Amino acid sequence: MLLDVAIRFGLSWAAIEAIQKLFNKLCGKKVFPESKYLFKKLCDVNLSDIVFHFYCAECKVILAETTGALQERQQLQVECAVCHKAYEGRDLVRTGSFFLVCPSISSSQQSFQARQLGRR
Repeated sequence: MLLDVAIRFGLSWAAIEAIQKLFNKLCGKKVFPESKYLFKKLCDVNLSDIVFHFYCAECKVILAETTGALQERQQLQVECAVCHKAYEGRDLVRTGSFFLVCPSISSSQQSFQARQLGRR
């Protein structure tokens, strides 16, 4: 859920770490890892592997794709080929006019599976 909020509002890793620490203080125990490295490991996600697909809120037509890079999403400017409405990436994220495609198998899982296959 924290990762969903981070992506939707374009939070920096510093902001995510601060939220993690806040939750830990409020809960009185470590419910989230307090470092970016451990959080990414826990979520098993690498934002550079995620592909954002943006669509027109009116027509539902795919407008563009970007990588997980925040700067790329924020700089996106696109026009719908059907209704000719102009969009900016940050507004598409803010309104939820996107979906994500993540790799189905993480590199750590691939590595583990490769080692398991080698033992057979």
